[in-house]
Amino acid sequence: MFSRKTTIIATGLSVGAAIVLLILVSPVHHHMLNPGVMTRGHANVECLACHNAAEGTTRQQLQANVAYLFGWRTTPATFGFGSPGNVECLTCHVRETDPHAVHRFLEPRFASALASLDATQCAGCHSEHRGRRAMVAANFCASCHEDLVMKDDPLDVPHDVLVAKARWTSCLGCHDYHANHARNAQHHIADAYDISAIETYLAGGHDPYGSTKKQPAREQHR
Repeated sequence: MFSRKTTIIATGLSVGAAIVLLILVSPVHHHMLNPGVMTRGHANVECLACHNAAEGTTRQQLQANVAYLFGWRTTPATFGFGSPGNVECLTCHVRETDPHAVHRFLEPRFASALASLDATQCAGCHSEHRGRRAMVAANFCASCHEDLVMKDDPLDVPHDVLVAKARWTSCLGCHDYHANHARNAQHHIADAYDISAIETYLAGGHDPYGSTKKQPAREQHR
């Protein structure tokens, strides 16, 4: 049996924790839940523009997670707000001409490539609150293009030669992955952007492809 003092302390701590959690899940205090630096371009995006409220009431979410901790439930419950998925990302980032749209990778022929890069999910490459544009290395094109051969190749060094030499870090030197920049790809390999410029870009720095976009991101939808 617990002593009266212990019961009072435990009750007080539980009530205090519940009050803190209720304050944090309030829309007024969402900024306090931000776990890290926002991606460039997302600094002024409201939390609720991307995060949906989790299922159930706060009490139900707490009860479910307590049950998980005690082994009475096999999975934890999302508390407060869930992580955004493709639907939330694509609501703002609408790109009808995207050559690498996530839905394209649902085709069976990409099954082996998906073992090394989950291109079916925006979060397969992009992870918010880390201050980076993308979490992938600059050589990720190797996941799909190891057998690339182009008819009437426009590049002065044919693509199949670059593939044979495993020069995968040169791909993004000419090509914008989502092809959303208003520009033309280089036709001379010597004009390709240096790998350091690409890595800086992926890390959230200067955009070597230019600032003009074919389809700019939409304004917040909520």
